[in-house]
Amino acid sequence: MMLCTASILNLCAISIDRYFVITHPLQYATKRTPLRMALMIIAVWALSALISVPALVVWKANPIEGQCYLSQDLGYQIYATVGAFYVPLTLMIVIYCRIYMVSTRLAMSESRSRHSTVSRTVPLFLFSE
Repeated sequence: MMLCTASILNLCAISIDRYFVITHPLQYATKRTPLRMALMIIAVWALSALISVPALVVWKANPIEGQCYLSQDLGYQIYATVGAFYVPLTLMIVIYCRIYMVSTRLAMSESRSRHSTVSRTVPLFLFSE
């Protein structure tokens, strides 16, 4: 459970990292230090533990001989599903939509500036018959 949650939260952290790289490329390049990356990794694993460990401590499952499973308690199932799936999913959808919007705006701006530069630099005699 903890490894799956950490995997999903790592995808979330990657999307956040990409968002800052695209929206603030110059500032983020200086802020992307090994310490900051280590803190992001630690945060992912800490959140993963906060989602996974309560099944072993708070919502303990009754052990059954020959079976291995986490708590089937409805409270834990809701807590774990929301924390390990729905919140990261929503966050990634929002972040990737914003990345798409920013990227589209930047591409259109670049296209407009390139078009105006080309039209100013092409000699007029090329267009005459």
